[in-house]
Amino acid sequence: MVMCFSFICVVLYSLKKSQKVKCNCFGNLTEEKIGINTFIHIVLLIIPTLYILFSEEKLLILKHSFTEVGYAIFLNVGLFMAYILISSMKKFHDAIKMSSY
Repeated sequence: MVMCFSFICVVLYSLKKSQKVKCNCFGNLTEEKIGINTFIHIVLLIIPTLYILFSEEKLLILKHSFTEVGYAIFLNVGLFMAYILISSMKKFHDAIKMSSY
């Protein structure tokens, strides 16, 4: 949790200074720069974390079947791959737009 909040501070500082720093959130899979999208990613990661930490009913992975846990893992991997695909398509679209000028 402390790490997420420190990342938010760094992203906000970078946005304030208008620095163009490579994000590396997903390693070399994307070429994103730190920006508002990075801030949104971190906030979207913090929301479920806070829910799990402060929910009255503690969410235990052992209470779920192996199949449900597997589905959750595949769903997260699928969402990550969809994000990479959309990001790559946007970059490709921007490159085509720039080359047509």
